[in-house]
Amino acid sequence: MAPVVQLWRRARRTVQLPDPARLAAARQLVGIRHLTLDAGQSPRLRAGLARPGMRIDLGGIAKGYAAQEALGELARQGVPRALVAIGGDIAVGEPPPGENGWRIDVAPLAGQKGPLAGTKWKPELQLSLRNAAVSTSGDAEQAVVINGVRYSHIVDPRTGIGLRGQRSVTVVAGHGATADALATTLCILGPEKSMKLVARLVKTDRRLAARYVDPDRTVVSRGWAVHLAPPHPQPAVLVTQ
Repeated sequence: MAPVVQLWRRARRTVQLPDPARLAAARQLVGIRHLTLDAGQSPRLRAGLARPGMRIDLGGIAKGYAAQEALGELARQGVPRALVAIGGDIAVGEPPPGENGWRIDVAPLAGQKGPLAGTKWKPELQLSLRNAAVSTSGDAEQAVVINGVRYSHIVDPRTGIGLRGQRSVTVVAGHGATADALATTLCILGPEKSMKLVARLVKTDRRLAARYVDPDRTVVSRGWAVHLAPPHPQPAVLVTQ
């Protein structure tokens, strides 16, 4: 997606839509069908890009992966009780002493910039997690309004256009890369297709659960309630993106 995403990053800086011809050309360089993966004789997997000009953008998975790797290194160094947060992506190990899990606030769809602006803010809900990961994707922090239309930094690969309409997706999973990638994917798919995908994938990740929110509805997958924290006075870590 990198060629298309690069055009939208420029669009956010200039507050102008991408040039249609350049966007059409960039879309020709997008798609897993142009990506080859081959282990060959090496223990490392090799990636090949079939078309000149193709680039890989890891923005939808890298932070979750990095958080999980950092958590694993802490455990190997004898620190099993840890939380690693990189923006809207968090990986947690064993909980703090005396707690059942790490308590993590999930910001509401509206007014997510409250904590940054110093205004009054209350979390939408609070999660309690141990040995799991959580990621939130949406347009609260990265969006641009062009000709009265709000475009998210998340780009739909099917159209090459930034998502329109406010939404936020929070995903809990057993691994940070899974949570990160799915949070972005579910934003694109919408509530109905998102919940169907989660229902299929939960067979391979029993911790997997998701919550999709837009101005008209809130939809949660089966198993979401398991991750909710009971009322508790202690502060928590904020998840917002």
